[in-house]
Amino acid sequence: MPEGVTGFEKGLPINMMFQPESTLDWTRAEAKASAPDRPQSQDFSVRTRVAVSKAEHESATSLFLRLYQKKGYLGHNALEVCQNLLNYKPQLVYVAEAHQQTIGTVRLLAPGPQPLPMESVFAKEVGNLRRQGRAVCEIAALGVNRDFSWQRVDHASMNNRVLTIFALFRALIRTALKLGMDDMCVAVHPRHAKLYTSILFTRLGSTRPYGRVNDHPAMGLRLNLTTLMDDLRKPGSSPYAEYIHNLLVGRPDSA
Repeated sequence: MPEGVTGFEKGLPINMMFQPESTLDWTRAEAKASAPDRPQSQDFSVRTRVAVSKAEHESATSLFLRLYQKKGYLGHNALEVCQNLLNYKPQLVYVAEAHQQTIGTVRLLAPGPQPLPMESVFAKEVGNLRRQGRAVCEIAALGVNRDFSWQRVDHASMNNRVLTIFALFRALIRTALKLGMDDMCVAVHPRHAKLYTSILFTRLGSTRPYGRVNDHPAMGLRLNLTTLMDDLRKPGSSPYAEYIHNLLVGRPDSA
């Protein structure tokens, strides 16, 4: 881990160590430039930014709770789970906005004095990474509003909902790289794993019940940030490697 981010180990507020981009706009025009052979719907742009105000945090939390309750991920221990997540420090809360609405949210949990939430079921796997001297962060509470009026094009093209998810990943990855993180980990339902593996996440442990999501199955996944750029350049790493590179990471001169 480079110098300047060791404050995580002391539990310092994240904004004392790093000032992320306040906003990241991702428009259809930029997506089209990244993948000119893929049809895109028009008149849609999404802005991702760090939640700062109380209202912004409440909006992100409200969306997360609504989505997770609808999926049955929050059971009798919902209040405890939510309080533990909201109280975890240090963390950044990202919101995605379009047409003056909050349509997506995600949290980046950085190393701190307490275990990462996913360590309640993947402690061995995360611990193995740490014993190698690697800085591990976690993605949590990713959600995109399915009730938003999404404009779709043909089945083979990327719709606006997926664009929003990838825009959130773009903000997460750029932030984690600037913070000197080595690995970005996540516990996800197996049915969502394909989305993560399409951007080069790999397995981190077997599928197992996860108490924080009402004992739904969870699969541990890991993105190796130290080799991400090289991995994207490998032939066959992903059929969308160049597109993913531009979408998630952006050009070096635009960081």
